Amino acid sequence: MAALPYMQLYVADYLADTIHLSAEEHGAYLLILFNYWQTGAPIPEDRLSAAAKIPNGAWPGIKAKLSPYFTQDENGDWVHERVERDLAKVRAKSTQASKAGKASAAKRGGGKLLFLKRIPTDVQRMLNGRLTIQKQIQIQIQIQKQIIDIYLLTEIWVSPKAHPVIR
Repeated sequence: MAALPYMQLYVADYLADTIHLSAEEHGAYLLILFNYWQTGAPIPEDRLSAAAKIPNGAWPGIKAKLSPYFTQDENGDWVHERVERDLAKVRAKSTQASKAGKASAAKRGGGKLLFLKRIPTDVQRMLNGRLTIQKQIQIQIQIQKQIIDIYLLTEIWVSPKAHPVIR
């Protein structure tokens, strides 16, 4: 799964659980959570200090403060239960959307290559109903030409003497 564009952060829950952390510990914890989210997997213990941007000398003290927020799996990787639950929800939603998209494509195209059949989707139908800016400009120019033609014809009809061609 590609990196996800956003992560839900439940501010009230976060602050309730971490209010006692120092600014450095908050930064380290959030960077670990962000790295976890981006990779979609628990973080190996040997990468934690790098993910948290904490020098190795300062890491043992911060590790002791952050370790209660994580469990360790059989490989020793740090697992965060809340992130795991949120990732599972996102994956399930993505899988469901993918299945729905495939079912829709199969319904429209019988599983064949849709671009060969040129069957528009609902979104394409909606967008096809809208005029592009270029088309709007072309229509406005046509309308202006018609207005000028009508004006000239009106001038000729109302005042033929004003136009030497008509005499």
